[in-house]
Amino acid sequence: MLCAISFTLLPALLWQQTELSLTLALGVVACGIAETDDASVNHLKSLGITLVCFLIASFSVELLYATPTLFVIGLAGSTFIFIMLGIFGQRYGQIAFGALIIAIYTMIGYQSNHPFYIQPLMLTAGALWYGLFSLMWAFASPYRSLHEQLAQLYFNLSRYQLEKSRFFGSNQTDWLAVRQNLVVQNISVVNSLNICKDTLNNRLHDSGKKERLDLLLQYYLIAQQIHERVTATHYQYSQLESAFSETQMTQGFHQLISQLSEASHQLGKCILMRKSYTVPASLSWTVKALQDQLEHLNNKHHFDTSLFTPLSFVLKNLTGIHQLLLEASEISHTGSRLLDDAKLSTEPKIATWDRITHHIKSRSAIFRHAIRMSLCFVTGYLLLQYLDLEKGYWVLLTCLFVCQPSFSETRKRLIQRVIGTFIGVAIGFPLLYLLPSVYGQFFVLALSAFFFFTYLKTNYSIAVIFITIFVMMVFNLLSGTGLEVVWPRIQETVLGSVLAVLTVSFILPQWQYKRIPSLLSLSLHANLNYFEHVVEQYHNGKHESLPYRIARRDAHIADINLASAWQNMLIDPGSKRKLVKESYALTNRNNALLAYISALAAHRAPFSELETRPDLAPILTLTRQALNKAIQSIETPDCGHTEIEAQLPPLKITELTPEQLSIVQQLQLIANTATDIQALACNITQVK
Repeated sequence: MLCAISFTLLPALLWQQTELSLTLALGVVACGIAETDDASVNHLKSLGITLVCFLIASFSVELLYATPTLFVIGLAGSTFIFIMLGIFGQRYGQIAFGALIIAIYTMIGYQSNHPFYIQPLMLTAGALWYGLFSLMWAFASPYRSLHEQLAQLYFNLSRYQLEKSRFFGSNQTDWLAVRQNLVVQNISVVNSLNICKDTLNNRLHDSGKKERLDLLLQYYLIAQQIHERVTATHYQYSQLESAFSETQMTQGFHQLISQLSEASHQLGKCILMRKSYTVPASLSWTVKALQDQLEHLNNKHHFDTSLFTPLSFVLKNLTGIHQLLLEASEISHTGSRLLDDAKLSTEPKIATWDRITHHIKSRSAIFRHAIRMSLCFVTGYLLLQYLDLEKGYWVLLTCLFVCQPSFSETRKRLIQRVIGTFIGVAIGFPLLYLLPSVYGQFFVLALSAFFFFTYLKTNYSIAVIFITIFVMMVFNLLSGTGLEVVWPRIQETVLGSVLAVLTVSFILPQWQYKRIPSLLSLSLHANLNYFEHVVEQYHNGKHESLPYRIARRDAHIADINLASAWQNMLIDPGSKRKLVKESYALTNRNNALLAYISALAAHRAPFSELETRPDLAPILTLTRQALNKAIQSIETPDCGHTEIEAQLPPLKITELTPEQLSIVQQLQLIANTATDIQALACNITQVK
């Protein structure tokens, strides 16, 4: 972005063609916003589609602008169509977003005395210029973004482990707060996993250094297994802390998890910097010391087997994470050793017409968003005409950036947009006085674009600060009105933000409390499917097969969708903030259910007696029954029967091996949690 926008400023600096330079710069910015991370072949295809959409959007504005009635019809229709392009994937959604930005830029720069084709061609030329720079960058460093995304994945795993270490080492821990923080942290981890998977899929059929891609794919597969282990819960940690606090064993677990967190972070840094990774030697010493100490204390105190077994399996699970880090270290030095089934899932191909008919319904989030944006833009345009706001199209631009598919997301964007605008104005105002020269303002303009894209996906408030400074410099360089545009910029930002919030609140709204039952049902189905895949591997042995990885991924995606809905509910208007306590309880229990299944999965090994032994088979049957009844309590609620009617056979713990006892305990935890969900679910299904 910095390179591309700097070159577009040359006509102004060398030949005083300021308008040309700034129009090209706007095209560069729009193309940068529309860009997605694709392989080189798809990148070229995306650039072609982007340029066509930009030309259509800009020419439509130029041709219809002088006829308000046709312009309103065209604005509504084109906005709806562009937003609906999102049904074909994120790439097309981003391109459509960029096209709408180009349309608004064309409105801002429209001049009736200029030929209608000048501005569309200049804006598209700027987009082409950025696209060519991006292509060259992609060819020179095809896996740069993948390195960054994988590094971020390991950073998120590190943060998750660091938070989980708080379960150990202190009996003063706020267990519910830690569990809630882990639910939120898991959203970031799963989102990172999904981004990496999509980027890898885009690269797998691309030309380039195959060995490098194989290495990155192996890092991703290792991260999946680490994620399964770090999310596993073997017992109620508060009970373990209480039982073993006097031995200071839990302090050792706290130290080990903290060191694993740091090792994961170091692996992320090595991936980012493209360096070989070596597991710290101190980590091996900590693992060995904790194993020896645990064995010594058990021989000395003879702890209750029902408590000592889960604690020992927590250590076994953490040792498994250490082994995965050692595996990552080995492949970073010797190269990857991909197995034959090291494949990633791909989205099923759906016919275009089927995709369209599926989304032309009010329950489709994209359809609702397209309707809202169309009405929001038309209302905004009519307000501009009624209020006689000359060049007030920043209202529409604010609507475009602030109006999101849900009220909670829109409210977050509103706050970020308003705060960012005020701070940007406060910084830009003195800059125009301190830098009166054209060269200084061009330098600030280029630097603002650089920082805008640096923070666009990580901190939107900061990004708005820099785009505000960018706009002030543009107007000042074009017409010397940078200072005069400050107050209108603030007014239009507030007006656009309010319009966006009103649109989302009253046009086809979908409040989070209405989504909770269906999201919970989907999550329980995904958990049951994941559970069945785990049980199958207790028959056939541990294997990271594609169906198993898909089942695990689906369970985590469904879990974070439910958790996100609960988080967003806290931002909904007070009258729509129903079922907060129930949703909180269900979100925590659903996450705990997934954590118990993950613990069962972390230690999967051949054990065919699970479904044949008279004393063990009923426990597995009971667990399946509990999971299915939890699903039924959502889909066909019957609040009169919330208990699982099943009698456990007499079970002698002393006759079970530690491995068998661990399986039994996990199954009981899963069944009990599913029963809790069944009882709570009745409360949410009765609210409409």
